[in-house]
Amino acid sequence: MYIILNNGVKGLICAIELAKQGSKVTLIDERQEIGTPVHRPGLIRTKEVIKWLINFEFPLQLNLFSFSNNIDNWYGLRMEWFEKSLATIASSLGVEIILKTQITSLDEVDGKEYVCISNPSINNKSKIFGQMIDCTMNDDFSSISPIVKISKWYGGIANGHDMPFEWQKNGWKDEKLMIPRKDGTIECWTPNEKQFVEPNSGWLEIMTNDLPMFPYTSLDYSISSGINLAAEIHYNI
Repeated sequence: MYIILNNGVKGLICAIELAKQGSKVTLIDERQEIGTPVHRPGLIRTKEVIKWLINFEFPLQLNLFSFSNNIDNWYGLRMEWFEKSLATIASSLGVEIILKTQITSLDEVDGKEYVCISNPSINNKSKIFGQMIDCTMNDDFSSISPIVKISKWYGGIANGHDMPFEWQKNGWKDEKLMIPRKDGTIECWTPNEKQFVEPNSGWLEIMTNDLPMFPYTSLDYSISSGINLAAEIHYNI
């Protein structure tokens, strides 16, 4: 039995991979809704990750969209629907998902590990026996070299038909990441607040988060990290 402490893509991917191998998995998330709030770019850059994704059926709302970045084809998607889709896949594989819940302590009895969990909204506390795996957001970047700088990024979603000249180049250029999506909207991110120029018609959504420098901001590293973590756990059984 594995208990995954989740707050992002890595934990969902790890849960899916472990469940595919026949393991019993419980995923615990502090959020009220998986996929909300959006806290990172909906960008995939590598063919290896796309090959993993095509093994599953995703809804149209994901808005998976291929676009050219001069040399390679990258993929933009709606981050909130990506996480929700992963949660649906995990649930279909038998993963138990518990929301609005925190892990308060770790302990063991008779050699068996367990975690104490608490749901403040219903004043409920209980124990779950199993091995805990920490896949919180900060841990998504644990496999990246310590020399990679983490800084605040500024993001927004805008109408793609009304963008100023500062947001005219798809992909990564001049400290700006621009991701077109299938529904015609544009997702924009930058680690430079001065570069976060508002579109003519304003932002549809605004986001901020502490993220590593590009290209580590893409989803590829979290997805690969979740896959590799599950493989390592399975290998060590």
